[in-house]
Amino acid sequence: MVWNKYLIGEVLDRETNKRSGKFGYRVGKECCILALRKGELLVAEYEDGCIFFTSPVADIEETDYGIWVTTQNRIYRFDDMRLD
Repeated sequence: MVWNKYLIGEVLDRETNKRSGKFGYRVGKECCILALRKGELLVAEYEDGCIFFTSPVADIEETDYGIWVTTQNRIYRFDDMRLD
């Protein structure tokens, strides 16, 4: 599967369902997803070349505007930036 360029729209703490205090700084940043599979770490790269990893992916939900990724610790919303 080919992943597109995304804008990180939200990072929620899985336990509280509130914006993550630890990783909330990621919201609003553009990135490309390099690896995304259930049971494995999500790997993404910011525009500046820095790479970040998440805890293991528990669920992936594709929507009309992007994807929701639930990891062991967080819930990420990635908004699709394709210009269709």
